[in-house]
Amino acid sequence: NIGKLKRFTKLKSLFFQDNNIYSFIQISKLEALTTLVSISIERNEVSSTVLLRTFIVYRFPNIIQINEKSVSDSDKQRARQ
Repeated sequence: NIGKLKRFTKLKSLFFQDNNIYSFIQISKLEALTTLVSISIERNEVSSTVLLRTFIVYRFPNIIQINEKSVSDSDKQRARQ
């Protein structure tokens, strides 16, 4: 259960690979992790979703890296829209 990670309030980085993450709802359960700056979601059903990057930038304002790629100003602008 991905929601159980919420108790790790000082967590800065997460790497999910082959974890059966299939929806944005599952990812949004991590919003309590306000110190999270890096997240990698690979080889999960949600990984192929076109809006994944935009969704993460929108929901996690302190995030600076997604799937080992830096968050750009255009990523932030897209998320605000």
